[in-house]
Order: sequence, then structure tokens, then C-alpha cells
Amino acid sequence: MIHPDVIDSWPKNGEYATDINLSRTDREGVFQGAILMGFIQVIIIMLVLWELDTVAFRRRPAITYDVLAFRFIVTFFMHAKLQDDIKNGLKLMKYVVYHPYSFRKFHPDHHDKLEERTKK
Repeated sequence: MIHPDVIDSWPKNGEYATDINLSRTDREGVFQGAILMGFIQVIIIMLVLWELDTVAFRRRPAITYDVLAFRFIVTFFMHAKLQDDIKNGLKLMKYVVYHPYSFRKFHPDHHDKLEERTKK
């Protein structure tokens, strides 16, 4: 949850994250959606690991060089595809660690300045 004072300090000349007014209900919906998505991902990972543990999906050593070359190429492309996502994730985590004052803890009874302004 980004603190409202930080949002107010952002530039108003059409750059990022301006004029975004989310109500408390919208923020709670986004938060609940993120929690649900996390649970779904954990369940999918558990199902994949369970499926990989069956007899039909046992890992076998590569018998021919064709299989080994295919595994090498797929590994290279997967690494190249995920490298940017991992770098962006690390940048976001570093930003959160070095700018803790830009965020606040979620509390359902807390009324922040954006909602108070709309009530007046």
C-alpha cells in the first residue's frame, strides 16, 4: 500500500501514477485478489510436483546427444526469457527496502487522506 503523502508528492505533469483514486473497497479487492493468486500459484506448484513424482515422469539421463542439445537450448532460452523479470523484481525489492517511508501497513480501520478529501 503506497502512502497517500507519497502519491501527492509525485509529479503532476502526466508522468506515472497520477490521478489514481482507489476507494477502500477497490484496494481491498486488489489485496484479496493478490492473496488468492498466491494461493492458486502454490496449489499449481504442488500439483506439478506431485505429477512429476509419478513413475511416468521420472527424470532419465540423456541417452543421445539430440536430447542433450535440446535440453541445453531450452535451458538457454528459458534463462534469457526470465532474466529481465528477475532483474525487475530485484529492483522493486531494493526500492521497497530503501524507501520504507513510501509505504504504510494495511489496516482496514485506517482512513487515509484520499478518502477524507472525497468525504468533504
